[in-house]
Amino acid sequence: MIGTYGEIPIALNQIIQSTHIPLFFFDRERLGYLGFDATRGRVRHLARGLYVLVARLIANWKRAPIERNRLLTNSMWTARQFRRCYPHSQPRTLYPGATTQLPISHPTDASFERRSENCVILGRIVPSKRVEMAIEIVDLLRARGLQVGLTIIGGGKGAYARSIVELSATRPYVTLHSNLSRVEMEELASTHKWGIHCAPNEHYGLAAIELIRLGCIVFVPNNGGQAEVVNDDRLRYSDATDAADKMERVLRSRIVQLELRELLSRVAEIHTIEQFQSNFLQYVLGVLNEQPKKD
Repeated sequence: MIGTYGEIPIALNQIIQSTHIPLFFFDRERLGYLGFDATRGRVRHLARGLYVLVARLIANWKRAPIERNRLLTNSMWTARQFRRCYPHSQPRTLYPGATTQLPISHPTDASFERRSENCVILGRIVPSKRVEMAIEIVDLLRARGLQVGLTIIGGGKGAYARSIVELSATRPYVTLHSNLSRVEMEELASTHKWGIHCAPNEHYGLAAIELIRLGCIVFVPNNGGQAEVVNDDRLRYSDATDAADKMERVLRSRIVQLELRELLSRVAEIHTIEQFQSNFLQYVLGVLNEQPKKD
């Protein structure tokens, strides 16, 4: 038996929990990792807590079987979250990988120099993606004399999405593209030199990997799974000012750009769906070949 999202409170010899984040908890930090804003009211938080408690009852939740079952996580960051909730668990990390319609861009590709100096950000326009931070970072870079812009590729509804539309409308160097096909999105993103990822505590950071595959030099928050994937301090930032500082150093040095392109090319070749499928299959076959445990 293989689970594909959360933990499984069932005791079996041959069971694999392939997980994203612990689900049977309702503290504010854990809920934040699920995209639930527990700061939006005490009643809302209590209602979510009640929901989780009911889910525990239905699932007959207990820590012991979950800790005994095999546990695969999509990043080492996720593994740490599981060990905080299940101290005796022994997670193993298998990165999910990503794919794009366009082939992986390599550092030998001379077309990089012909790309736009603008930044690009991918994903849904929702508060957890912090699209407004990307705009703030570009504002800071422009205040330092760097003629960069921002391309936002994604869609959203509600007050937050409207606020991003309003921010974009006041800045001629910020453009917003919604309802693009997959191929159109990739073709547009691949015309940019710089990628920005702003969502904190991503379990893995799929959008960052996609931008890397498309040949962008990508800057990410220094937390969550994306920080271990983009494994270079020159590309990881703590806040908007730190991001602007690090981006300025990269944007002003072609030597550093080439070093980072070579680094990220290796990242793209490691984080593939094919690699994940191969690793996952080997893991499953290893489980199937094990001798059943005796009670």
